[in-house]
Amino acid sequence: MIKSSAKIGQLLLARSGPNLKISLKFPSEETLFYLRYFAPSYICRMDMTSLFGYLAAIATTVSFIPQTIKTFRTRDTESLSLGMYAFFTFGVICWLIYGILLGEWPIILANTLTLALALSILGMKLRYG
Repeated sequence: MIKSSAKIGQLLLARSGPNLKISLKFPSEETLFYLRYFAPSYICRMDMTSLFGYLAAIATTVSFIPQTIKTFRTRDTESLSLGMYAFFTFGVICWLIYGILLGEWPIILANTLTLALALSILGMKLRYG
């Protein structure tokens, strides 16, 4: 028997011909057990995973801003390695493609912004030596 506190209905949309019917169905005891004991931890884990993904994306992307600003202000790129920035930019492009293939927004957003910053520094290095 379903406890009164657990009487949570689900709206199920069932299509029959061109008409759309809405019916009320109460979850089974097994579904309630799963929702009570397993779903909250899974949902929290997903939220924490996304949170750390976005934090990592923000931290690694923001770390390039000071170098980009300094390079644009001073136009001094002598101490920057052309090989390192070229290979790094290639790596960011690979990460971006990887994120697109997975459909992971933290990877896509972070690497799009990082690519823009890395390309600007690489362009300055190629222009000013």
